[in-house]
Amino acid sequence: MSKTRLHRNQYGLGSVCTLLVCKHWQAVVKSSWNTVKSLQFADICHSFGSGLTDVTFMSILMRGCHNVTWLDLSVGCNLLTDWAIEMIGHKCLKLERLDASRMRATNSSLKVLGQGCKKLKWICLARCLDVGEKGLWWLFTSCTQLEYVDVHENNRLTGQCFHQLGPSIHTMKLNGCNKLKNIGLQYLSEKCSLLSFLDISDCLLLSDMAFNLKFSNLKTLNSRRINRDLKPTGLKYISEYKQLVELDLTLSHHVSDDVLLAISKGCTLLKSINLTSCYTHVTTTGIGHLAKCAYLQILVISYLCTVEDIAIKDIALNGQLRKLLVIGCTGLRDPGNMVQYLVLVQL
Repeated sequence: MSKTRLHRNQYGLGSVCTLLVCKHWQAVVKSSWNTVKSLQFADICHSFGSGLTDVTFMSILMRGCHNVTWLDLSVGCNLLTDWAIEMIGHKCLKLERLDASRMRATNSSLKVLGQGCKKLKWICLARCLDVGEKGLWWLFTSCTQLEYVDVHENNRLTGQCFHQLGPSIHTMKLNGCNKLKNIGLQYLSEKCSLLSFLDISDCLLLSDMAFNLKFSNLKTLNSRRINRDLKPTGLKYISEYKQLVELDLTLSHHVSDDVLLAISKGCTLLKSINLTSCYTHVTTTGIGHLAKCAYLQILVISYLCTVEDIAIKDIALNGQLRKLLVIGCTGLRDPGNMVQYLVLVQL
């Protein structure tokens, strides 16, 4: 056998071995996709050139992402269309958590998503401008295990679809849904007895009736910049939320001393309250009522110009106050003198 022929055989054998090793690792890599539990694209979208497209996303799902339970498409996925949402419904049947903020989801794609991902517990569809009542109706009908729903800044949502929500819901973020109506909150109170967090800031169509509903387990209520036609009597209904721990009424000009009196009597577990710029009807007397909240730890009263030192002192003497924010409170003559009553103060 010639030397040349020997070298050819050795080279060919090496090629075969390399090929076998490559196929082995290819099989290992493919099988590893079945162990993937979460997919996030925030830090790797630059790897896809101009961005993550439907075709690239589909190829990733086709690798065998059958066990994915958490999918985050909130960053760097602006090229994806509603077709990608449908593919999730077809391929990720074990999905429990989905962040599709700002995606081009549609009503029809949410129908497919709901039919396939019945184990969903957590979903964010914030600023999904093409999603309306019908799509959310289908989604809520199919996904009965939902616990967390974020649809903030949806300009089509009225709340009729909440009739289909399951009993496991504990968090609803609806801030900026400027077409949300009272009937939506009524369905929430009837269907979601475990609701503990509710954000209805900038929901300008809500009236007094929206607060006169039974939310027996509500612990956090954000209601910033509410309807200017709302009356102080409507806000007094907040005092019925006996489990309330955190309350944000920033820029709610209907808050009055009487409202704060009712809240201090009814919400005895309150630990945090934000009254920033509620200067129209709130005085030193109203802030003084909060001294009845024995567990109050965080008090934010920035830009309440008429509030005087005595009101803050009475609250601080409870011994629980940890944070005090009083930016622009020109009525306070000696805020530094209150530090002795606080464990941690932010002035």
